[in-house]
Amino acid sequence: MKVSMFTKEDKQYITVAQWETAREIVKDMKEDDATPAWYMEIVAKAVPDFYPEEVIKADAKMATWAGVLNAYSDHSGNLDIMLTGLVAGDRTGRRVYVEISTYLSEVWKIDGEYRPYMIVTVFTAQ
Repeated sequence: MKVSMFTKEDKQYITVAQWETAREIVKDMKEDDATPAWYMEIVAKAVPDFYPEEVIKADAKMATWAGVLNAYSDHSGNLDIMLTGLVAGDRTGRRVYVEISTYLSEVWKIDGEYRPYMIVTVFTAQ
């Protein structure tokens, strides 16, 4: 999976000591055959009352998150991968577009009952 490194704005939230670990995570994720769009399909199915039909766009980038500890290695600390995407689908009989942001460590926890921590914004098609 292609993961973007930190943007200029993101760099203010990490320490120099985390850079090498972030590079290791990005390198390891390149070996993952799954794409951000594939993960976004999984996440979209966890949105209540939403029936996803198409992932329009999906991205993955390095991020820091206080809700995670060593998810990728024994020394990855609070580093995680932020997934963001736009998904089209059906909600209560209407065509909607759903913008979703969540962390990859949360996607790994999804089973039949677990709802991941995610930010969801719904836009109605006109």
